[in-house]
Amino acid sequence: ALLAAAELDRSEVFITNGGITNFFVDDVITAGTAIRDATHTINNLGAQVCAVTIALDRQEQGQSALSALQELRDAGIQVISIIRLDHVVDYLHERGQSEQIEAIARYRAQYGSD
Repeated sequence: ALLAAAELDRSEVFITNGGITNFFVDDVITAGTAIRDATHTINNLGAQVCAVTIALDRQEQGQSALSALQELRDAGIQVISIIRLDHVVDYLHERGQSEQIEAIARYRAQYGSD
């Protein structure tokens, strides 16, 4: 039974009966801050996060040298990304969009993890 629904930043989080394992959906993961905050809030409500579905993995570093996704996985959370930044770059290559590819390369040099 659904007991509560909360909006955390852009994430939709649904909490069911206390003690039940839950998942949530987020649009994008960068450094993982919003997901860590949402997980903390869910835990405080008496539930546990087992999985997160991400529309776009920007493949950024988390709080350490690891990717934000790897940090979540190391914390025991299954992370499913629909698309990765690598896929976007492949798409842009197919369409000859060198200016956008160069901009992404600069972004990745500063924030990227893998």
